[in-house]
Amino acid sequence: MNCFHEILFIFNIAIIVCCFASQDGQTCHRRERFVPHIRSLWEEGYPIATGSDVAMCEGTITLAENGEICVDGRVSYLQLANFVQESSEFTESQSIFAPAAKTISINGHLTTGTGNIINGDKATLLYNYVTSYIVDDTKYTSNSTMTDMLLAASRGTIDGVCLDPDFVQEETFYEITHSSWAPDSVDIDDFSTGNLFFGSRTRVIAEYHTRLNKEPSFLWRRISMARMILFNLVAEFPTPQIVYDLFPIFQLTGILRANIVGTGQFSTSTVPQPLLSPLGVNVENIEMETDWSTFLLLVDNGIFSEFPRKAGSLAKKIVPIGTNACWTEPIAAIDFQIPLGFATELDDFVENVFYPKLLELNSSAKVTLHFGKRVPPNSNVLQAALNNYESCGVTLNPIVETCYHPLCARTVTPSTFEYPSKYYD
Repeated sequence: MNCFHEILFIFNIAIIVCCFASQDGQTCHRRERFVPHIRSLWEEGYPIATGSDVAMCEGTITLAENGEICVDGRVSYLQLANFVQESSEFTESQSIFAPAAKTISINGHLTTGTGNIINGDKATLLYNYVTSYIVDDTKYTSNSTMTDMLLAASRGTIDGVCLDPDFVQEETFYEITHSSWAPDSVDIDDFSTGNLFFGSRTRVIAEYHTRLNKEPSFLWRRISMARMILFNLVAEFPTPQIVYDLFPIFQLTGILRANIVGTGQFSTSTVPQPLLSPLGVNVENIEMETDWSTFLLLVDNGIFSEFPRKAGSLAKKIVPIGTNACWTEPIAAIDFQIPLGFATELDDFVENVFYPKLLELNSSAKVTLHFGKRVPPNSNVLQAALNNYESCGVTLNPIVETCYHPLCARTVTPSTFEYPSKYYD
């Protein structure tokens, strides 16, 4: 499997690439015209690429007497959101925390180590809401060993999870605004109060999500919604690969976002996630997390001006609320993005430019990598991420009976893995 040395495309027991569910609600693959999330050479060996195997989102969702939402089997965030909307136990105005793509499976998100979730102006980690989980048919109560049990599916298939009642949020209202700077002249004080950040060598955009103390007017909400829909349509517009090859499209995301969405006021009952991932975009991306203060040092030092021409980034400020995850302090989750076909350039930038600059500014800084996205194999940054996971209780080089994830061995060299047959039709 030579592709290990070029592309680490993490598909695992829960298919981080889940997609539009079919009408019977049993499948979680995307429609044929869409490629898997974070497409790469892994698509060559991925069952759904040939259409011969269908990924199953066959799980069931129940509401426990104590208010916990429990999943048995595998389901997507979209299925969970629909459950809340359709259940008589919840009101129409309530919504769930979720990542930018609701088509991601919850089980797959648990294997990533740092899966983040958002509802309105709140952004935190999925682990913070997990009360219990099932691995290989054995139920575990969540505690400080959870990351070790779930990371990279090293202990087996994740067959269920229960989420705290607060995973479902009451309706709130928030406002979106933006500020913009040249990459080498960011007002770091203003920047530091943002929630989402779009950065490239062209422009740096900070997006602010501010809680409102009263409901916006009907007209203002409709205008805001129309602009948000327009932005999502633009982001989803089918772009030929040759356009990505010729033009630095990913540098423009933040600029388009600030100009189309502009200032808007929203309800979490209709727009719980301020930013949705375009499902039809061919993109390679690496997500790195580091502590918030180190990220600010990087921005203040002009790191965005050193980005590759075709690359862009989306960063989020994530505030953990519990102690079971590896990160317990505020962090920046930085998603580096580049068009399909330029992954080697992205790997080189993260390994040889971004990570060394981070250490130069803070030699004691820690990093992690999201194991549901592209991870540069045999790299210093991957080793640093593994070391940080080890420092918070993760076992490196565990004994693995069956490998359901390329990094199940938790080393810098990926392993040969297999897809669990029970999750495919």
